[in-house]
Amino acid sequence: MKDSVREWLLRRSWGVIGIGSAATTAYAGLGAPRDRLYCLPYCCDISRFEQAAASRPELAIGAALRFLFSGQLIPRKGGDTLLQAFVPLAREYPQITLRLLGAGSEQDSLQTMVPEDLRQRITFAGLVSQADLPREFAQADVFVFPSRHDGWAVVINEACGASLPIIATRQTGAAADLVRDRESGFVIEADDVNALTGAMQWFIDHPESVRSMGRRSRELVEPWTAENGAAQLSRIAREVLDLPRRVQAQG
Repeated sequence: MKDSVREWLLRRSWGVIGIGSAATTAYAGLGAPRDRLYCLPYCCDISRFEQAAASRPELAIGAALRFLFSGQLIPRKGGDTLLQAFVPLAREYPQITLRLLGAGSEQDSLQTMVPEDLRQRITFAGLVSQADLPREFAQADVFVFPSRHDGWAVVINEACGASLPIIATRQTGAAADLVRDRESGFVIEADDVNALTGAMQWFIDHPESVRSMGRRSRELVEPWTAENGAAQLSRIAREVLDLPRRVQAQG
C-alpha cells in the first residue's frame, strides 16, 4: 500500500527533486515523470575546510598514512566493516593509523574489536564539534566512509573540501556525484571487506598519488556551494510553479 501511494504521488507531482544523481535515478525508476524530475545535489559551505590541506606535506614511500572516518557509530555506517578491513592492514603496516570521529550505539562494540596492541593507532575521538572538524580533517590523509546506506552524506562534501581522497560505498548517495573511481578515490560495495582492504592498500602502495587525488576531490566539490545550490533551487521552483500555466496553454 505504501509503495502504491508513493508511486501515485510521484506521478502526480508537478516536480520531484532528487538529492543527487543516485536519488534522481531511483525516483525515475519509481515512476516520476522524467520531464518533471530535477537533480539537485546537496550543496553546502565548505570554505572552512579550504586550509585543511595547506600544511600537508607530499607523502613518500613508507610515510605514516592517516585514515579518517567521521559519522555516527551505528550499524548502518559500517564501522565494523572498516575495522575488519583495517586491523589486518595495521598488523602488516606499522606506519598507518585510523581515527574515528563520532559516537553512537555501536561505539562500545567497535572498541572491543580493536586489539589491545593497536589501540594507540586505532583511536576513537568521540563527538567532535563543527568548529573542530577542519582541524581533524587537516590531520588526515585519506577519508573512508563504508556506509551500508546513506541518501547523501554531507561529510563527503566536507572531506572533498578538505582535499582528501575518498573511499566510499556505492550505497552512499554522494559517492555517485563526488567520487571518481581511481581518479579522486574508490567506490566500493557496502560490506565488501576485501574491496575496502584493497582500496586502503592501494593508498599505502601509492602514497605519491594521495595528494593529487585529494586535489581532484576538491575540484569536484568546488561548484557545489550554498550560493549555487540556492540559485538552482530557485530556478527549479520557478519552473515548477510555471508548469501548470504551460500545461494549460498546451491543452
